[in-house]
Amino acid sequence: MSRQNYPNTPLQSAASTSWSDIKFGPSGLYTLRQHIGTLEHARGIYLQHQDRFFASDIAWFASGCHKDGRHQVPSDHFYPDYLHNGDGSTLGQRNELRSSTRELLFDLATLSDHSFAGSTLVVQVDGTSASGTRYIPEHLKAHVYLPQAITTENPECHSTIAHIVQLFLESIGTKTVARWHSATKVTPGFNWSFNYSSEPTRRANPSAPLMPPPTAWGASSYVFLGQPHGYLSMDSDSCAHMNCEQKLVDLQQALEDSEMRSRELTCEVDHLQLKIAELSMSNLRFGADDTTSRRKNVSSLPQYSQLHSAFPSPTKMSPEAFTPSPSKSGRIASVVPKMEIPHIQRFGSKLAPNHPLPLHAKGCRSVASVPNQQHSLPSMT
Repeated sequence: MSRQNYPNTPLQSAASTSWSDIKFGPSGLYTLRQHIGTLEHARGIYLQHQDRFFASDIAWFASGCHKDGRHQVPSDHFYPDYLHNGDGSTLGQRNELRSSTRELLFDLATLSDHSFAGSTLVVQVDGTSASGTRYIPEHLKAHVYLPQAITTENPECHSTIAHIVQLFLESIGTKTVARWHSATKVTPGFNWSFNYSSEPTRRANPSAPLMPPPTAWGASSYVFLGQPHGYLSMDSDSCAHMNCEQKLVDLQQALEDSEMRSRELTCEVDHLQLKIAELSMSNLRFGADDTTSRRKNVSSLPQYSQLHSAFPSPTKMSPEAFTPSPSKSGRIASVVPKMEIPHIQRFGSKLAPNHPLPLHAKGCRSVASVPNQQHSLPSMT
C-alpha cells in the first residue's frame, strides 16, 4: 500500500492542501509525504527505507491521539477518523493500512519493552465482521502482542494469557462488532446488508491450543481464535466432548464438500468421454473420405490404368493360386497365381533384369528361361 500511495520519484512541489486539513488515511498519508518530500538531497535513501518512512508518517497522525479528548461518540456512530479513512481509497488499501497500523503498534510496544525492560500486552480485535456471523466469541479472533521471552521462559503463564484474551473477546470483542454493525445501519454511504441471524452460515472457529504459535518466525505477535463462552473454565471431559463435537461437524462438512467435488469430477469425466467419442467418429469419417479420395485420385492416373489392364483382378484367382514353391536356393519363391499371365513373360526382363523371378506356377516361366527375349513395359507417361 505504501508504494501505491507514496511517490516513487522526488516531488517538485508540495500539495495545495494545508497541514491542518490533512486527515489520516491512504490519501492523507500521500498528501503528508508530498508536504515532507522525499529527501531530494539524498537520492535513493527514501526508496531504500520506504517502510520506515511510511511508519513515521503513520506516527505523525498518531501522536497525541490517546489524550486529544475525542473519544466519546454515540453508540451507533463511527469515529470521524473512520470516515476520513475511506475517502478516495480502495478496500484493499484500507485493509493494508490497518495491518500496517497494527504492526506499528506492536513495534512500539516491542521497542518500549526492549528499551526499558518492561512487559506489554496488546490485544486488538477488528470491529468488522463477515456476513453470516453472530456476536459470539467463536466467530472472532484477536491480534495479540506479548514479549516472546515471557512466553518461552514461563510456559505456566500460557493459561493466564489465554484466559485474558478469551475474556477480552467475550466481553469486549463481541460488543465491538455489535457497535460497528449498528453504525453501518445509520451512517450514510454504508448501504450494506449483513446476515446476523440466529442460525449463522459461517462455521465457528476450530479448537485451538492455549498459546498459538507466533505469526512468523522470530515474531512476538500472535493470533488467538475465539472459543465459546466458558470454554477455558470447563473441565477436561467437557472440553474433550466439545472438541469431538466440533471435529464431527468439521468432518461432516468436509464429507459434503468431497461428495460435491466427486459429482463435479464425474460430470467432467462424462463430458470428456463424450468429447473423445465425437472426435473418434469425426476421425473415422475423415479417414473414410480421405481413403476414397485417394483411390479416386490414383485410379485417374494413366499409369494406374495401364497397370490395372496388364494384371488380372484378384477376384479371378483361385484358392490354389497362392501355393508357394521352393526356389533353387531353398528359399520360398515368390507367390504367383496359377493362371496364364503372358504379361509376365513379356515384361519380366524389364521388371527385374538382374534378379530373375522364380516363377514356377502353372503356365508361367521364369525370366531366366527366356534370356534372349527383349520386351518393354507399357509407357508410364
